[in-house]
Formats: sequence, structure tokens, C-alpha cells
Amino acid sequence: MEESPHSDSLERAQALIDKSNRPLVVVGADVATTGATEELMTFVEAIGATVISNMDARGIFPESHPRCAGVMVGELHPKHT
Repeated sequence: MEESPHSDSLERAQALIDKSNRPLVVVGADVATTGATEELMTFVEAIGATVISNMDARGIFPESHPRCAGVMVGELHPKHT
């Protein structure tokens, strides 16, 4: 099987997720515009992440879902991204 040009990045991301005690996924509107809603749900369930949505993405991830922590108003500080 041929390796993706992004294999190293994916492996680093997987290592960070594996080390995380409380992974957090911040959902943006691009999830809907790219049709990746189902993939988001699969990913969140697979890694056991908490999810917050920005205002533009409100409703993409169900707010009634047990992993939903609500909607983020404002921006994340660059130090934490």
C-alpha cells in the first residue's frame, strides 16, 4: 500500500490523541460544507472527544449529544491552538 504524503502528520496527530486524557474537537462550518458530518461523528466516538462548535457550526454536531459541551462564542487564544 502506498503511503500518503501526509503520513507523518497523521502519525503525529494520532500520537497526540493517544496521549490525551481529555481530547477536545472544535467544530467549524467547514464540516458541513465539505459533507463531513458523518466522519466527524465517527471520529468523535472513536477517540472519545468532547465537542464544542463555533457559532457558524451550531447544530452540525447535535447539542443533545452526550459529548457536546456547547457552542463557543469568540475565538480560541493562539497559545492554545
